[in-house]
Amino acid sequence: LKPMPSKKGKKKDKVKDIKDPLVLKEKGVKAFQEGNFQEALQNFSSALELSPENAIIYNNRSAVYAKMEKFEEALADASKAVELDPTYVKGYYRQALALLELDRIEEALKTLDPLVKETEEQFIKELYDKIQQEWKEENLLDKENPERKKYEEFMKWLSDNECKLDKLKIRWYSADYRGVHARQAIKRNEIFLYIPKRMIITLEMAKATPIGAKMVKADLKLISPKHSYLSSFILQERRKDSTPWEMYLEILPKNFDSFPIFFTPEEKEWLKGSPFLKQVEEKIEDIKTDYDTICAAVPEYANFPIKEFSEIRMMVSSRIFGMSIDGVKTDGFVPMADMLNHRRPRQTSWAYQDEKQGFIIEALEDIPRGEGVYDSYGKKCNSRFFQNYGFIVENN
Repeated sequence: LKPMPSKKGKKKDKVKDIKDPLVLKEKGVKAFQEGNFQEALQNFSSALELSPENAIIYNNRSAVYAKMEKFEEALADASKAVELDPTYVKGYYRQALALLELDRIEEALKTLDPLVKETEEQFIKELYDKIQQEWKEENLLDKENPERKKYEEFMKWLSDNECKLDKLKIRWYSADYRGVHARQAIKRNEIFLYIPKRMIITLEMAKATPIGAKMVKADLKLISPKHSYLSSFILQERRKDSTPWEMYLEILPKNFDSFPIFFTPEEKEWLKGSPFLKQVEEKIEDIKTDYDTICAAVPEYANFPIKEFSEIRMMVSSRIFGMSIDGVKTDGFVPMADMLNHRRPRQTSWAYQDEKQGFIIEALEDIPRGEGVYDSYGKKCNSRFFQNYGFIVENN
């Protein structure tokens, strides 16, 4: 029988292991493969204390940080790896991956540009193709395009006013069609959009305007009172030399051709024989009735052309949210929240939260980076979608 090693001997071996960066590295790799990322991080970090010039260990730790969704740290480690070894292909791979997750797509492309021409590594080429495709999708509109710049300024305005939207971005599908996408991965139950109360245009604000106050005083019997009041707010703000809502007004729709009430006689021919055509004519008449009612009580309202009033009315009905603020039921415009396109089943939920003093949107499922972010406009038939939003849903 062999003598059992003493406890003292075991302790020495353990101390030796801890002081050996290669052993720590292997422990880190094993923990990573088993999904124990915190343990892997500790092992790689300890190894780097003992071997601070080891590019491979930096790259391994970059992979751990990426799994933990700490992409700034992942980028820093991958960058250090290629600094230590400029020929280290996997280091550039990790660097590009981290840049992609941080939505720094152009930098990710530039990282792999020189490499893809020299290497035969398939994983580099596959990542390069993926990044290149994303870059094309992101840049359908040129960076200097006035429409794109307008939305970038709008989102900066929101951020400067304490709105939380850092995980969101706008992606253009055509010159006049865009959607909201995830800049970074959004987790289930995560609040990814917050708009403070002072950035919401409410029904009460509309009623407090000069024209709104006259409408209230006249006690008008309107077919769609909330839509008419909020339309009046927009119409008045548009005509001011200076308004705090300028950035929001700038991104509101200017083209309403997709709404059936604005169809040309030729386009209406396509609806001939359908009961929907009658609904369109009724909507036109309802809007005109409200417009005439307001003009009769507030004569200066006639300065707003009925066509413009009709356009804003349709915009209001397709964008506003019903909510309760400090116990008062109201309706209002919520900038950015009103830009999410429709999808069912629901991907997100929204509400005004008194405790947060703001409007929030929360994810009901994980939304991967780069994917579209959607709201549900409710369970409606296609005639309602077409009438009120200007689109229909396939297989609805």
